[in-house]
Amino acid sequence: MLGISNKAKHFLFLTLKIAVILLIVTFLVLKWQSQPFSFIDLKIYALSLPIYLWVLLPLLSLSSWLVESLKWQFLVRDFRELRFRESIIQNLTSQATSFLTPLRAGEFATKPFFFQADYRRKVLRAVFTGNVLQMAITVILGVPALIFLLDVPMLWISVCAVVAILLVLIEQRWMNLLRLTNVEFVSIVLLSLGRYLLFASVWLILILNSDIFTTIISVMAAISAMYLVVSILPVLQWMDIIVRLGAAQFFLSMLGVDSAEIVLMVFIVWLTNTLLPTAIGSLILISLRSPKNLLA
Repeated sequence: MLGISNKAKHFLFLTLKIAVILLIVTFLVLKWQSQPFSFIDLKIYALSLPIYLWVLLPLLSLSSWLVESLKWQFLVRDFRELRFRESIIQNLTSQATSFLTPLRAGEFATKPFFFQADYRRKVLRAVFTGNVLQMAITVILGVPALIFLLDVPMLWISVCAVVAILLVLIEQRWMNLLRLTNVEFVSIVLLSLGRYLLFASVWLILILNSDIFTTIISVMAAISAMYLVVSILPVLQWMDIIVRLGAAQFFLSMLGVDSAEIVLMVFIVWLTNTLLPTAIGSLILISLRSPKNLLA
């Protein structure tokens, strides 16, 4: 019975992912039929971007991985002192293996192999902690953004306020569960916020480069809302460009951004934030026979 239950859950999860993708594709098709654009429009927008952006945006993305590597050092420091080089390698190779798995499952499978077998349970806890705190930043910034953009009634604002208070009240219990000191907890949260801001800055630069007339608050709200939607939908990373397109088309069109610009923005962000670190991590994996060889 347990095996049947697990198969049913897996089938339901897979069906949900397919349904999400189909709904987003349907939304994009309908949107692009009402606001058609051509390859020429994409080319015009790409050529209008300043040359320095093609260097700056990848640097911002790679900087976010340096911040993530600092965070990983904090997460494992209670049982292993990692060199910064080791931390970078572990994060980039984990990104490469996570590219083909939903919910960053590849990270849970890859990082334990860099450590002794006795530490693997602690490594899994560290990976879980890092992902939970990163997701917490996304939710804390994303929910108010949705409330702002969608003009949610005061009732829902009150509910969110109550939830926020409850989260604060259980913070100490949460830190004990994750076995973090106050200093470690604050450091990891700040590094998670720093990584989030570096990711968001790529979007911010691209949007502000467009010919739109809106407030910076609206722009930041749209970015936060997009990240929230993309983060909570469980799809493979190589397919999340569809989710990104749907979220960006929905929220950025509120700001008056043209569809052609949105498509190219999504491609640039996906290229710099996902594909570039994945390619680097893949090259590292190819150059190794085992993770231990690299760390020797």
